[in-house]
Amino acid sequence: MGNGEKQVYLGDSMTIPVLGKRKVLLKLTSGKTLALSDVLHVSSIRVNLIYVAFLGKVGVKMSFESDKIVMTRK
Repeated sequence: MGNGEKQVYLGDSMTIPVLGKRKVLLKLTSGKTLALSDVLHVSSIRVNLIYVAFLGKVGVKMSFESDKIVMTRK
């Protein structure tokens, strides 16, 4: 991996390269859209991951209820 290239550290101590970074729009069940900036694209990860602590820093409150996640603006 070249100097300055970003990488993601996994739980098994492996690293995988970040291929890019962009803005992603999440369509919520309420009909609203949540825009996430600087989202990392890592093709080796097969599922989408959201860093919940980051959402809290940008004003999104998260609560976990039964079988759903409720996101609201603070």
